[in-house]
Amino acid sequence: MTDEVIDVAVEPTGQEVEPAQEADISSTDQAAVQEAEQQEQQEEPKAKKPDAWVQKRIDQLTREKYEERRRTEALQQENETYRRLLEAQKDGEKIELPTQQKSDQDPYELAKQIRRQEEFNDRCNKAYEQGKTEFADFDDSIKNLQLLGQIPQDFLEAVTELEKPHAVLYALAQDLDNAARILSLPPVQQGRELERIALKAAAPKAKPVSKAPAPIAPIDGSPSVEADPTKMSMDQWVKWRESQLAQR
Repeated sequence: MTDEVIDVAVEPTGQEVEPAQEADISSTDQAAVQEAEQQEQQEEPKAKKPDAWVQKRIDQLTREKYEERRRTEALQQENETYRRLLEAQKDGEKIELPTQQKSDQDPYELAKQIRRQEEFNDRCNKAYEQGKTEFADFDDSIKNLQLLGQIPQDFLEAVTELEKPHAVLYALAQDLDNAARILSLPPVQQGRELERIALKAAAPKAKPVSKAPAPIAPIDGSPSVEADPTKMSMDQWVKWRESQLAQR
């Protein structure tokens, strides 16, 4: 009998993990990690958002800041252009302006406006100096006018063209109710009211009445003033001398 040799493959004792099984384990780990991260995010305190009105106010202030900056830059540019215009006018020259400025307004008309504005500023400064000289509390009184809000320049121009603008301003500051009433009137009536105040301010002040008693009149009704012989004529001196001798 022939012996047959049979090869038997010996399997290792440790079992190898199949690829499908490895994929299942990997996906499970990822899910666990994501769940842990979500839990940590939920536990962390959320950043508190500002209230709606606070954010709205911040946005408004930011917008106003940039708008004010643009206006300031534009005003500086215009002032420089008009300054050149005034200098050119003095020298009898003409300068060309950018098309945008030409289309808005005549540059020489703008130069006249600037000149009028400078004259108005000079009148205001003069009235202020006169007010400080005449009234000791002029500064404090003028500050009271700020309680009425922004006073229109047309109103101030009308005041500075009066005879005593500092006295008119002082009178308005002393009676804010009357000042507010005048400001609420149409321009023509404003002018009339300001003229009344100016006339009253320009009127000479009445001398204060003395509280001292009146001097006692002499009994004979004649004034008890002794004559000065050095100022008499010859006839007057003779009569005066005779009266002196008769009294002895």
